[in-house]
Amino acid sequence: MEEFIPPPEAPVFQPTPEEFRDPVAYITKIRPVVVNTGICKIRPPPGWKPPFSIDAEHFEFTPRLQPLNELDARTRVKLNFMDNLAKFWELQGITFKIPNVDRNPLDLHKLFKAVTREGGFNQVTKTRKWVLLTKELGYENNSVASSLRTNYEKYLYPYELFQAKNGKLKLREALKEAQCGGSQSPQPPSTSSTSQRAKYSLRHRRGCSEDQDLNLSETKIDPGNPEFKKLAFICPGPKSACVVKAGADKTPVMLGVKSECTGGGGGGSQSAKLCTESSLQLSHMDRVNKVEQLKCYKCRKGNCEDKLLLCDGCDGCYHIFCLEPPIPSVPPGDWRCPSCVAKECNSLYDSFGFEQADNPYTLDSFGQKANMFKQHYFNQPPTQVPFSVVEKEFWRLASSMDDEVTVEYGADLHSSRHGSGFPLKGTARSPEQEEYVQSGWNLNNLPNLKGSVLHYVDANISGMKVPWLYVGMCFSCFCWHIEDHWSYSINYLHWGEPKTWYGVPQAYAEALEATMKEQAPELFEDQPDLLHHLVTNLSPSILMKNGIPVVRTDQCAGEFVVTFPRAYHAGFNQGFNFAEAVNFSLGDWLSLGRQCSSHYQVMRRSPVFSHDEMLCKMMADPQNLDLVLLVDSANDAVSMYKQEEKLQENLEQKGFVNEERMVFELMSDDERQCCFCQATCFLSAVQCSCSPGKMVCLNDLDHLCACDDAKKIFRYRYTMEELHGMVVAVQKRASYFKNWCDKVECILDGGLPEKPGIEVLRGLAEEGVEKSYTEHYLQDELESAIQEVDKLNTAANQIIASKHRAKLPNGSQALDVEGLRMFVKEMESLPCTLPALEPLRERVRQIEAFQTKADEELVELTESLEHGQFGSIGHLEQLIKNGENLDVEMAQLAELKNVLNQVRWVSETEAKLKLEVMSIDALKSIIKQGSGLPQNRAVESVLEKVREVLSVAQDWEQKAKGVLKQRPPHTASVLQQLLVKAQDIPIELPTLKGLEEALEKADQWKIEVQRMQEGNKYPHFNVLRSALSNGRAIPVKLEALIQLETRYASAKAWIDRAAKLLLKKNITNSLLESILPRTKVSFPHRHTSKSVKKKSESDSTPPGNMLTDLAGDEAMELEKIRSMEKEEVEYMRELRAENSQKVQRDEELKGSRAATSPVLYCFCRRPESGYMLQCELCNEWYHASCLHLTKGKQCSVEKDSRFVCTLCVRTRRPRLDGLVSLLISLKKVPVIVTEGLALQCLVEKAIAWQKRAKQFIVAGSAGLETVRQQLRRMEELKVNIRRWRAEAECSRDWKSSTSIQVQLASSAGSVLQHYATELDHIRNSYAGLTVSKRGELEDLLMEGDLLEVTMDEVQQLWLLLQEDSECRAAFEKAEEACMDHNDSSMAFSEENLKKRRSTQLTNEQAPSKRKCRGSRRNSPVSPRNKSSDADNLESSGSINEGLDCSEEILEEDEGECSVSNCLQPMADQISWVQCDQCQQWYHVTCVGLTREFVEKLDSYICSSCQAEPETALCAGNGRVEMNRMTQLVST
Repeated sequence: MEEFIPPPEAPVFQPTPEEFRDPVAYITKIRPVVVNTGICKIRPPPGWKPPFSIDAEHFEFTPRLQPLNELDARTRVKLNFMDNLAKFWELQGITFKIPNVDRNPLDLHKLFKAVTREGGFNQVTKTRKWVLLTKELGYENNSVASSLRTNYEKYLYPYELFQAKNGKLKLREALKEAQCGGSQSPQPPSTSSTSQRAKYSLRHRRGCSEDQDLNLSETKIDPGNPEFKKLAFICPGPKSACVVKAGADKTPVMLGVKSECTGGGGGGSQSAKLCTESSLQLSHMDRVNKVEQLKCYKCRKGNCEDKLLLCDGCDGCYHIFCLEPPIPSVPPGDWRCPSCVAKECNSLYDSFGFEQADNPYTLDSFGQKANMFKQHYFNQPPTQVPFSVVEKEFWRLASSMDDEVTVEYGADLHSSRHGSGFPLKGTARSPEQEEYVQSGWNLNNLPNLKGSVLHYVDANISGMKVPWLYVGMCFSCFCWHIEDHWSYSINYLHWGEPKTWYGVPQAYAEALEATMKEQAPELFEDQPDLLHHLVTNLSPSILMKNGIPVVRTDQCAGEFVVTFPRAYHAGFNQGFNFAEAVNFSLGDWLSLGRQCSSHYQVMRRSPVFSHDEMLCKMMADPQNLDLVLLVDSANDAVSMYKQEEKLQENLEQKGFVNEERMVFELMSDDERQCCFCQATCFLSAVQCSCSPGKMVCLNDLDHLCACDDAKKIFRYRYTMEELHGMVVAVQKRASYFKNWCDKVECILDGGLPEKPGIEVLRGLAEEGVEKSYTEHYLQDELESAIQEVDKLNTAANQIIASKHRAKLPNGSQALDVEGLRMFVKEMESLPCTLPALEPLRERVRQIEAFQTKADEELVELTESLEHGQFGSIGHLEQLIKNGENLDVEMAQLAELKNVLNQVRWVSETEAKLKLEVMSIDALKSIIKQGSGLPQNRAVESVLEKVREVLSVAQDWEQKAKGVLKQRPPHTASVLQQLLVKAQDIPIELPTLKGLEEALEKADQWKIEVQRMQEGNKYPHFNVLRSALSNGRAIPVKLEALIQLETRYASAKAWIDRAAKLLLKKNITNSLLESILPRTKVSFPHRHTSKSVKKKSESDSTPPGNMLTDLAGDEAMELEKIRSMEKEEVEYMRELRAENSQKVQRDEELKGSRAATSPVLYCFCRRPESGYMLQCELCNEWYHASCLHLTKGKQCSVEKDSRFVCTLCVRTRRPRLDGLVSLLISLKKVPVIVTEGLALQCLVEKAIAWQKRAKQFIVAGSAGLETVRQQLRRMEELKVNIRRWRAEAECSRDWKSSTSIQVQLASSAGSVLQHYATELDHIRNSYAGLTVSKRGELEDLLMEGDLLEVTMDEVQQLWLLLQEDSECRAAFEKAEEACMDHNDSSMAFSEENLKKRRSTQLTNEQAPSKRKCRGSRRNSPVSPRNKSSDADNLESSGSINEGLDCSEEILEEDEGECSVSNCLQPMADQISWVQCDQCQQWYHVTCVGLTREFVEKLDSYICSSCQAEPETALCAGNGRVEMNRMTQLVST
């Protein structure tokens, strides 16, 4: 297999946005380049990206099936040959199998072509050329020659003899004669068909694995080739070698008739055999009659009926001895006569074409299939396969006989049906899309542009004027072809993987066609117009080997590919993509289009449109004809006129007398089509009355009919005079335009002997504008030339008149001598003459004279400088001045200036060294100036002196800088030595001042340290740190610095230890800021709005900065810290009061409907929401979500502990003993540390507070113990009241005398009076905390929270406060309960006691007896649910449950049910009911009731009370109750 060699790349163009505006002009511009390659690629400007406008969801198409190896011309010829060969052997009952030679399949087609080219098998054997054929077939081993001869003799020689005797050409002629009238000799009826040929096609059986070798009979036949022993005929006349299975009764018996019991089947059935006598079951007479009707086709006799064979294909009869060669016996199996074999093997094939796929696709489904195919084929992602790999594999598959790959290609999809990928009119959705709708590069617009010839074709020809769409997949291809009418074509790839193109220039179109015919002549014999069908490919490598230039390109998404007229092109797709293509034609195509029309007439191919009709439409309005088309259309019109004139002259000579005008364009193309050459008639045609539906052009007059020419009618569209007038009108305008173009081109190209003036150019430009030539490119070039002339003329005048140094016309650089000469040459090359040219030439002559004189002066000056002699420089300055007046840069002028600069530099430098004290930078500047001068002896001498002085100064500077940078630094004596050396250097030294300042700073620092240590006092830490910082910066060794470093390190270590003990992790405040008291200045209000907060932060002063001014004075710092402690207490009180008022303000805002900003809480500065906690110190409320507390932690914080916010707790708050230990260690540090003073004040304040707290705790605990005793006494009183009340209730139902009732009432009064006296005594003697004491306790607790120390007394005080609040609440509730009992008891009077219980209940009292409670749920704490007031703290405590047993306390869910086996319901299921007799509470669920039922009851008696006899409670115990009341009254 030949290796694929990629062709060279096609030209690629990338127009500018200006060039891209006009596609016709741009393609015309690149035509001279692309005409040599045939195709090109155009990349639009980067911003040109048209939107894809097709509805992909509804886009549906049916692709074509493309078997790749059948597209290649040579492969298809091989496949056809192998099909014929397989069919040849199959008709003889032999399954054909390709043999192997040298372990590879033998190319039988190549071998057959090589042998027949040498004269056939006998000739090759006779001349012994098998070895030469071995080399030709590519085998290196000569021993293969015998194998080739054997295989040819076995497989191909019989086929060669068959074709030689009854060949293809003979059969084709017979078939053509049959089509025209039939053959005179009798022939058997043909039964072959395409389906039958497919039966023997080798390509349909290539996948079989059970191929059998040749199995021919061994019948001995008289002399001949040994191969004939395996055959029963001398070509043609194959026999069928049928293998009969053992045990089957299929032995044939000679009969002269064909079985009628068999059908038309084949393939091993009895239909192709002679039936046995038993199987026929015919009577003797019937069989005799049948035999009598049969005669041999060879000898025309019916004798020897037992030797007659009946053909299975045509029912023809042959004697076995009449066959060539004769066969000895009837063959077993199917048998066909020689005519059937010849027809079957040499029958014409149908034209090759593409089949359609079974099912339609959408873009999505086709894309999935395409990507999957490519990924599976190459085993990698589709977009990662290199283009070159796909390209080589495509051409390998196309030329492979064994690899069968079929792909699908959605080609030639009409955009009128499926839509266009470009936006169309009315579909633009934005101004950006409207740009693409109007763009000339929109393929829907390009064919109809003014410069396109197809603009004058009225019909919307699909594929030419209306774009076609192409949906490709990997390997889908388009074969070698040229466009209809040899027009241009343009293809745009909207998206997807690239499309690979190959192109051949127009000049080699006929060479390509000849090469294709040479490579596959058999295909072109069957189809002369094969290349018109786009179904035949040939590798570009083969074309290039035959001398045909081929180019290639890869068209990526967003790129155009343009093919030029009659440029053959082909290609394939690299993967899934979507493209759109259309045809167009420019003016240069007209001559080719006429040639194409003539070619179509020769090929008898129908044109797409009438070329003459299009041209006449162009000539109808020559004034509006596009200039690009004008000249070309005029030339083509002349050709058309001459051709038509010649044809009509021929018509007149034939004697046509009948003529009639006909408007051909009103007829359809089918009605005016030439019935012979298929041309579309327009200018003229001929018809006959014998066949009114037929029409022929004037070229085919003899093919209309056999009637006399006088009877025929000549139809014409225009008379020759009219046609001549149209041609003249076009030629006239074209000649004017051509003359103008010739003049412009002649002037611009310099073709005139004498150049004209600028006025001539301006006149031609004005003429172009007047005659509307502005759209032509020559008008643009002419105007550009005029602009260039004006530009150069202006520059020349500036050079002549300029008093300063002129520049080149482009302004890029100053004008030098060479530039001036080039400028003069450029002016001489202009298409016209300018007056400024001669002055410039004179300027050039003056410059050349100055250069000569300057060269002479330079020689003399150079010699003088070498000897150190300086003469007068006045002559030199004058010469330089003369050169500068010429306004041109010259090398001599620059050299003269250099010499002048040398003299001046030497004299100035020597003067400065004697008179001035210069700095190092000044010396460097002098050296730099001298080094930039051309060197001579005088300059070098002065440079050496200056460099020596600079070297000494730089050495000293280096040493001084090294001393100042030395670490550890040098002593002061080293610096003083350097100062002494600096006095001997006569240069200004920059580092000298630094040395003096270092020594001065060292002396001052020593004095400062001595003053700091006066009086044996410890230095302050800040002062010490400042001194260390200053000392470290001094580049002098200081002895006291080490001692100070030690002190500083010890103080710093103590501060770090304190910070580790006190500071929390990730805190931004310093240690001092964390332990100093809070003040308004150092700690402004923390929770304010953003604007206020920013202002406060900017105004606030860190606590450490407040003590900066006092650094060094320990007493003043202590005083300041103590004053800050007082300010802290006041500040915190104000903050607590402000935060406490937020709740009231929030309630007021919610109550009012005014649109005001809500009250903000917490760090997040947001309104109240969800569960909230209040800080015990600052009284600010915080969202639980902002504190990151879970529900469990929320309950714990609410009930069990105090909550202090993180803003109030600034440190870790260590215990007091830890701080005391830290202060003790500070005494060992010989430095005064502000943090230590602040810590000292903190510890002192904490100890004093601790002492006060302990005293308060002792006193408060004793008072609370007394309160508990009072509560217990009040509980006893309540129990007594309840017992009395129960007895009094029972007394109402007693059936005794009224005296008892009166006695009980008097007793009740006495008891109530006794209880009232005792309750007044308990209430007046409450031993708990008074209001003032509570305030004092809260202040003390606030002061303890302000301390950054952890002390147990804080928690004890808080518990004391909580316990006092609970005791006070319990005390008040117990007192109210007892008073309620007293008030209700006082309601008993003698009249009430006489009434029955059933009549005592009123409507107002009945609801009070229904003591059914709903469940209580813990609602989130909010500012309204919690207050700092002590009276509202009873809900947060747990002491109430043990101390208070009143009815209000029993309303809580934590109450106990009186049922022994309580069900303990959930909180949301708890409802209570009270017994009206025993006053016990029960869960509604535990007593088997529901809440709704209980609410409807007037009274409820529990089961325990219902079990007791009523008389036992009333009558039986009457005496006991009376005695008890008496005792109560007495006490």
